[in-house]
Amino acid sequence: MNVKKKTKADDAKNAKETAEENDRFQSVIGDLSQAGEKLGSFLNSAFKQVKDMPFPFLTSTKLEREFVYHDTTLSILEFDIANGNVEFKPSDNEDVRIQATIKLFKEYPEDEALQIFFDKTTLRVDEETLRFESKSKQIVTNLTVYLPKRLYDYASIKLLNGNVHMDELQGRDLFVKTTNGNVSIGTISATLVELETVNGNVRIQNGEVRDISLKTFNGGVAAKGEFYAGVLKTKNGNIQYYLTEPTATSIEAKTGTGDVEISLPKEIGIDGEIHTNFGKLRVDFKDVEVLDSKSETVHKKMTFTKIPNGEANIAIRAETTAGSVKIKEAK
Repeated sequence: MNVKKKTKADDAKNAKETAEENDRFQSVIGDLSQAGEKLGSFLNSAFKQVKDMPFPFLTSTKLEREFVYHDTTLSILEFDIANGNVEFKPSDNEDVRIQATIKLFKEYPEDEALQIFFDKTTLRVDEETLRFESKSKQIVTNLTVYLPKRLYDYASIKLLNGNVHMDELQGRDLFVKTTNGNVSIGTISATLVELETVNGNVRIQNGEVRDISLKTFNGGVAAKGEFYAGVLKTKNGNIQYYLTEPTATSIEAKTGTGDVEISLPKEIGIDGEIHTNFGKLRVDFKDVEVLDSKSETVHKKMTFTKIPNGEANIAIRAETTAGSVKIKEAK
């Protein structure tokens, strides 16, 4: 067994990297992966062109409406929308306010268009639940939802084509799923968060969550915050995981064509296993003991351990096919 030694030159190099780390994470948040971002931009552009294209046989009707519900007590959120973006923002009182921009793919008088929208849309608010359902593919519904600052027991957001953004939410279980679109979370405190898309990026920028699951097929994945257990997966894109406190017990990260970068507090203990076929493997931690290392032409593997400076210990499983894996200190 060989213990990896650090030199002064290594420490200086790591200090320089650390000075740039926050800027780099924000850069990754803005551009999670080149391939995924390009594809996401293409899909968003194509979707916008479809919505706005002046077909000679198809005109559209646009509506704007606001729905306000005073002094609510609800703690369950359910949204199911075919086409449109949904953004959640904090409210400064106990009112729920929904700003809706609606587009119908045909020209109607305003009263008739509004009636069609209500006929094909479910909007219900009671003591426990806010439910918004718009499954018609002939309607685009963009929503900005202002929610009172409280603990939400359950939230389910499902879209076919559209982005989801959420900020300053406190809850227990959150599920977000879209097919073509990005899923982004600003600040969140929750027990369980599952975010999934097919074509788009997935990110948590400032989380305090026990269990997270972030998945996409074409796009990047990024998570920063305090987590207990995490699963981050993509087929075509980079993965970045940044643990701000020594709270996690496990992280699984897997990508096909991208890189994996995992940043951890220096005091945490590690039991790690990392793989790549064509990239590089790198562990930039002091006092790391490499238990096994394999470096073949099309298969590289490293198993390593690090004794914690305390009780916290994390199990790492990170894998990529064409990219590299890097484990480093988060300072």
